[in-house]
Amino acid sequence: MFTDKRDHYKKIGKLEAGMILLYVLPPIGITWLMLIGLFQLYRVIRGRKPLDVTVTVVFFLSLFISTVIASIQLHNLTYLMSVLFILGYLGFYLYVKQHGTIQLFRNWLWINIGGGLYIALLGWIQVLFHIGCSTDGIVGLVTGTRLFGYDQLDRLFGSTYNPNFASFLLLYAVALLLVVWLYKIHQKKRKINLLFIGCLVVLSTAIIETGSRTGFAAMVMLYLFFFFRLRLKLRFLGLIGFLTCTPLFMEWLPRSGSLGESMSDRKLIWETSLNIWREHPVFGVTPNGFQDMYKELIGQYVAHPHNIFLYFFVNFGTVGGMAFLLLVVVLLYRLLLTLTASRTHKEFLDVFLFLIPVTLLTGLFDFPMFSPQTALVAVGLIGYWEYYSRMCSFGYSTWRQKEETKMKNIGRDN
Repeated sequence: MFTDKRDHYKKIGKLEAGMILLYVLPPIGITWLMLIGLFQLYRVIRGRKPLDVTVTVVFFLSLFISTVIASIQLHNLTYLMSVLFILGYLGFYLYVKQHGTIQLFRNWLWINIGGGLYIALLGWIQVLFHIGCSTDGIVGLVTGTRLFGYDQLDRLFGSTYNPNFASFLLLYAVALLLVVWLYKIHQKKRKINLLFIGCLVVLSTAIIETGSRTGFAAMVMLYLFFFFRLRLKLRFLGLIGFLTCTPLFMEWLPRSGSLGESMSDRKLIWETSLNIWREHPVFGVTPNGFQDMYKELIGQYVAHPHNIFLYFFVNFGTVGGMAFLLLVVVLLYRLLLTLTASRTHKEFLDVFLFLIPVTLLTGLFDFPMFSPQTALVAVGLIGYWEYYSRMCSFGYSTWRQKEETKMKNIGRDN
């Protein structure tokens, strides 16, 4: 499945190149992928590409409309800067969904695993040797080693600018690696178990070193879910080991001593965010507007409401918040529908079973997708989910024929 040579696509396309740069040289990777998205949107507007109106398209258009109207209502046109990102994300989603193939999906999977390992190894160098951590300078900005939103160098962040962003991308790498390992176990390929275990140890310890408590909780959930997806005998042994380690979880929980203070800070942020929403309930205040209003009310800078649901309701009003809720409901419904349907072409289902809940869980006490670096990975996941869930309804011959046609079309486009 994950190494099917029949569909091997040797040429590294522009999507894969952008994804690699997203981890190694984040600003260049972000710009690269956003330009892909904006150009795709331009082709759709010009009528050269069809627009399939999905709940995700409605979601992004709702954010677009809310941002434009809120910027006008607040008499601050600089808030329209968010429109560029929204349109870029929409176009990137359309590009991934339209150009999706099984091989490109595999490439996306392995690039995210490799990117997670890169963040972990670079982060360990930062933590152990206190090098590669730049608080200023062009090198730190281009390589992602410039720290933003946190003024201490005691937490791992690799090439992501912030420990919480690193935790999010590391969780994606752990989830994807567990999915691949799960497949290898079901295929009874046991010779590479030590390699998987070693990579998981590197990634898991890196998540702990980011200091993200939400990331740690999501990681524990991933391993628990992994054991439940094993065959009965291995599931039983895995759960015994998991339950044995349960008393140690509080000891391993990062920054457990400041948990109470952190929750107090979150409570203040959430209450203030709700007050802002009450003042602007319909179209919100835009992401930049939230930062200005929060500083005006509390006297300190806060980047976002630290909750995924509050983020969309406060920044994009009830219009954007309800669109997000609709997106979540439809995603989860189709995920459950695919899970309970026939087993035809469900070999990639575990990718979404692992990643979609993790994406939502990490947003309960934070919003790591605030960064375009992490948001583009999540948008790519939604794009591939749209592609995959539609393919599940086809028979094998139709699936294979559609894949071959897409590969030929991509070859002509390039």
